[in-house]
Parts: sequence; structure tokens; C-alpha cells
Amino acid sequence: MAALRLAATQQNLMVAAFSCHAVRDYNRFVIEHQAELQASDARLKDFFTARSGRGIAGYHLFKTELANAASLRSIGDTANFCADAEDTFAWAQEADHLSRTISELPATWAAAYHACTPDGGNEALAPEPARLAYGHGPHPRLDDRDPDGYSYRDDEGAPPRPAPFGRPHHQVDLDEDL
Repeated sequence: MAALRLAATQQNLMVAAFSCHAVRDYNRFVIEHQAELQASDARLKDFFTARSGRGIAGYHLFKTELANAASLRSIGDTANFCADAEDTFAWAQEADHLSRTISELPATWAAAYHACTPDGGNEALAPEPARLAYGHGPHPRLDDRDPDGYSYRDDEGAPPRPAPFGRPHHQVDLDEDL
């Protein structure tokens, strides 16, 4: 599970590098943790190659979907996305071993995958899949798609609404070594 979470965190920070003008922070993150990031990514690639029906294509799909989801979050609520990224960069700066402490990091992004645990349970990448937020006011393109007139933010008193576009829905089996 740590490799899945670490991949999601790295994709999130990669998007933050551009969306939040945090290229230096991202470069420091990948340089300081290069060995661990590469080892974790190799485990993830091996996992998808050995266990996923799509093989290496499943690995690439997973990484792409994570980056796309992060990009949508950054577009929808840049201020909060960048604040979360700043906190994550600070956490990474203090962490000796990312994989050992990644579960302590608050997950503020929508989970792209659910992993089946060895005991038959199901664990999401985020404690609860987060609804994508689309800014503080009505977004004309999104509100035009909603016949009830709600924005897609559930913190404005509107009932929870699905995002107007598909979200990743894949499921993978959790490997204890991952």
C-alpha cells in the first residue's frame, strides 16, 4: 500500500510543481528521496506487471490517472491544492523514510484505486474518497450541466453531486510487500 500512496503523493507534487510554482520544492523532493522513490516505483511497476491483467499498461494508466486527478483538483481549487502541497513538501523534507510515514500523511485527494487487502477487506488510497471541489463560487460550465441548479461543492449546503466527468474506478489487489 505504501508504494501506491507514494506514487499518488509524487504525482500530486509533480502537478503542484507547475500549478503552484513549486518546481524548486519538487526538485528538492525527488533529489533528496531519489533512491526511495525509484525503489518504490520499481515495486509498483513489478506489482502491475505481475498482478494486473494490463501489465505495464496498467502501471502507466494508474500513474496517468493520478496525475489527471491531481490536475483537476489544482484547477478546481488552486489555493487549497497549493496549501496542501506546501504541507506535503514540508512533511517530505522532515521524513527520513517516506514509505514508513506515508500513511500518516493526510490524504486530501480523491482516491483513484481501491486495494483489496489480504484479509478480503478493501482499503482506499484516501480514508474516504474526497469529492472534487470546484472553487468557491458557481462555475458556469459545471452549473449548466446540473438541472437542479446546484454547484458541485457539497460544503455550500447542496447535496453531494457526482463530478460531471468520469473518475478512475479501477481496483487492484493489495500485495503485502507493496
